[in-house]
Amino acid sequence: MKGVSEMVTVFSGDTADAAWLAAAHSFARGAGTAQAGRGGPTAEILHACFSVSDPRQRWVVSRVPALNVAFAIAETAWIVAGRRDLGFLEFWNRRFRLYSGAASQLHGAYGFRLRSHFGLDQLERAAAALAANPDTRQVVLQLWDGRKHQYHLALLKQMMDDEVPQRVVGASSLERVYNLFRDYPGVGRFLAYQYAVDLNYSTMINFDENDFVVAGPGAEDGIRKCFPDRAGWAAEEIIRWTTDNQEEEFCRRGIDFSSLWGRRLHLIDCQNLFCEVGKYARVSNPEVRGSSGRTRIKQRYRPTPEPLTCWYPPKWGINHLVSGTPQAQSPL
Repeated sequence: MKGVSEMVTVFSGDTADAAWLAAAHSFARGAGTAQAGRGGPTAEILHACFSVSDPRQRWVVSRVPALNVAFAIAETAWIVAGRRDLGFLEFWNRRFRLYSGAASQLHGAYGFRLRSHFGLDQLERAAAALAANPDTRQVVLQLWDGRKHQYHLALLKQMMDDEVPQRVVGASSLERVYNLFRDYPGVGRFLAYQYAVDLNYSTMINFDENDFVVAGPGAEDGIRKCFPDRAGWAAEEIIRWTTDNQEEEFCRRGIDFSSLWGRRLHLIDCQNLFCEVGKYARVSNPEVRGSSGRTRIKQRYRPTPEPLTCWYPPKWGINHLVSGTPQAQSPL
């Protein structure tokens, strides 16, 4: 149970089940730091590892609810085969796509990275090396790939080959633009939404900014802090309600809100505001728990004497009003 050093906690056992039970008993005794999770509050032990003396005994039987045996076997076969498509896994777990995203393939699939990703089959080479010398300590399997920029370029090429710019121009709605980006690996819900909004600020497309919104993880965190009981409302519904009722709420609360020269808050603005509330509250009200469980912010406010230079999407029609001292005219 005790770690090999003060920095690491080691949960050990003859079997994976015994090691898992050691960790479970540790949590039962109150170990760990409180953390928010998708399904409610959780506890977390950092810098921990498992040690199993019999590597063949890798099945955890004490977990409740029990692990899905069929899916575990299917996933093992899928990994060994070097696959990364989701179709096979979804047959065994219909909820898999809720966690994997909308893409039809997994970019970081273990089996694919072991057998194809680097241009060689690591499993075959490892087996050959061990067959030649069972005592060798020079067999290493690698999953991490530092060539991230190459994948960004490959993704961009794929989008160009798929004529995404033309499809964006021909899209029938802001949500359709969002869905175009969601079809690509590595583009999550909020990133796809930000791409769509940024393009909508340009002259490339011109949809109503209040047609569609997606709540990012920061906004989800802020909304949970503002509304602990959401009465079943989705985050996007709360953002829309806030946008639609902003003037009434400003008046009711006696807030003299300084707008952008008469431009009211839009969905993306209120989404961003909830995100900022979530961050500021980590320091101002750390006792108020959000969905992230974080209590620190990455950046600190540092005043600067330099004047702000403001520029907005020309379609907003307010850039001609930006003159004189920007910080006196803009609420930014």
